[in-house]
Amino acid sequence: MKHIKFSVPLVVLLFMPALLAQAQQVVGRVMDAAGQGVLSTPVQVKGTSRGSMTDLDGYYSIQAGP
Repeated sequence: MKHIKFSVPLVVLLFMPALLAQAQQVVGRVMDAAGQGVLSTPVQVKGTSRGSMTDLDGYYSIQAGP
């Protein structure tokens, strides 16, 4: 029984990095100085090749993470 009590926390610790490294969806809006949405502006996650373009109202959605 002692081995089972020790094994469960060990298994949880081994899988913790994988659980924390999930991709997240980032949403936002690109606006000009007048507060209007900017059409077709490229948005990219820094240091990656993941990118998106803004829609007609300046909104974008992009997957960011590991």
